Amino acid sequence: MAQGETNDTAEMNPIGPSPDLDRVTALMLGFMTRPCEYAIVMLDGDRNVAVWNQGAATMFGLEASQVIGKPCPFPVSLRGAIPGNILFSRPMTEEGLWSYDAELVDKNGRRFPAHIAITLYPDKEGQDCQLLLIKDTTVESHQDRLRNIIIEVAHLANQPKEMVPMLDDIMHVLRNYLELPLVFICLSDDGENFRVVSSNGLSACGCTEHCHFGPGCTEERVNGCEETCTQLMISQEPLFEHRISDCLDGSQDLHEPMSILHVPLLSDIAILGVLHVVIPERLLRTYVEDSQVLSLIANKMTSSIRNKQLEKALHDYAEDLERIVQMRTDQLREKDAQLVQSGKLATLGEMATGVAHEINQPLGGISLMAQGIQKALEKGKLTDEILLSRLISIQEQIERINKIINHLRTFGRQAPESKSPININKPLGDVLELIGMQLKNHNIEVTLELDESVPDVLADTNRLEQVFLNIVGNARDALEEQEIKVNALWENLDPPDWIHGWSKRIHIRSLQENGNVVVTISDTAGGIPEKIFNKVFEPFFTTKQVGKGTGLGLSITYGIVKEFGGDVLVSTAINEGTTFSIVLPAINPAGEERPPNT
Repeated sequence: MAQGETNDTAEMNPIGPSPDLDRVTALMLGFMTRPCEYAIVMLDGDRNVAVWNQGAATMFGLEASQVIGKPCPFPVSLRGAIPGNILFSRPMTEEGLWSYDAELVDKNGRRFPAHIAITLYPDKEGQDCQLLLIKDTTVESHQDRLRNIIIEVAHLANQPKEMVPMLDDIMHVLRNYLELPLVFICLSDDGENFRVVSSNGLSACGCTEHCHFGPGCTEERVNGCEETCTQLMISQEPLFEHRISDCLDGSQDLHEPMSILHVPLLSDIAILGVLHVVIPERLLRTYVEDSQVLSLIANKMTSSIRNKQLEKALHDYAEDLERIVQMRTDQLREKDAQLVQSGKLATLGEMATGVAHEINQPLGGISLMAQGIQKALEKGKLTDEILLSRLISIQEQIERINKIINHLRTFGRQAPESKSPININKPLGDVLELIGMQLKNHNIEVTLELDESVPDVLADTNRLEQVFLNIVGNARDALEEQEIKVNALWENLDPPDWIHGWSKRIHIRSLQENGNVVVTISDTAGGIPEKIFNKVFEPFFTTKQVGKGTGLGLSITYGIVKEFGGDVLVSTAINEGTTFSIVLPAINPAGEERPPNT
């Protein structure tokens, strides 16, 4: 570029003089003179601002005329000198490049994360000048938080709390973790009338009956809700066009335009409720593009709400049943088959949260891989190899979902009682397929020691799955309770020796012994107290919280094993753990069942 052309460009440049423009390309000049998402700042040898582009003016709310010739309005890391606002830094290269992540503040006091890259170069006097390239990473940080919050929501949804306190915890986390002014959730009992059951943020002044749909509805200013509830899709609208804005205390404290997103909570094809998220309009596009993440959060909440509703229904049923048992004990003894199926359904109900996670996990993987394909295509980096690899991975996740669903159908079906030769390792493996990830998410270490050479037993695979599921599920719950006890003991000045090295573990073993096939399931849950040891197989006896256990699991387990000619043995040690042994007669080579030798 000729010197004359450089001077003409400088004269037309509204951002002020810049040092040593002979080293800056015409492309860079374009970035400096036109609006862009990057802030470009040049500091002269005295560390005063020499160039301040339109991106910097937009990012910091300061025009070039306010900063040119003055010290940089934000702290800058000079080689090794790291100011307090640095979040993550990278070492300087031999070429004089230096970059780091920092938290910056604009003219209005808004804090935002940013990535800063610095290039050093000498001016005509030989002094080091600096070229700063700054990118606002608010959107990227928000996207990371939005995805990470799924884990936190899943954890809260699995807590042994009633529905409303659980939703309160989730609303609190959503609002604070995502830095939102308001989140709230409406639930419905009839699909037309929705009421606010939990909220966090700007307080709602008595707005309980929030929305109404159906014949005769005259409600206005709820268009987004109506679209969500009738079309079962995520919708959006400006906050102050929605009726909820009339009920908010402190809405005048909102200093920027807000939108409200309505996310449906879908159970099968029916709408259970609506999650409402109030967000700044500047983040609306980010939320819409990541709507599948909000859908995953809503799905997790839906499964937990349904589970809580089922627990309450089961609890109410158990209370009624307890009164009936006093009068109809003899009749209940004649309905063993019905109790077995009821226990199976109760087990499925307790598994609902874990199974939802099992399915949501591959769904989330499919969603992320699809996004990766789309982004690679948009950037022109999608190759046949990448596409084939992602499609194979997606197919694997779909097959995993199909396997889980098909197995649940088989397990929940009330099949006629039958016996056939089976390998005991098969139902054990199927049980771990169902709840293996749930155990992993509870930080429970599961070890298997299966003898592949054990002979067959005469039994029913589906019913043995229920036996093993009941025992492993009880071990899981007992380990969670023991963990609470251990954590409390660690707070003592002199904790007992046995808690050192304690961890949540389940050990499953199959073996042949004295003509029998034996399965042992051992845990480290601290053992069964002597005063209740002899009651563990009694119907309706449970030590779990009300609404969490029916007291039928071990009673049904004992009955099933006895029906197959076997026995259930229990050994326990206080502060150590418990082992359940399922003993079944092996089938000899001639196909005859041997009597159990226990």
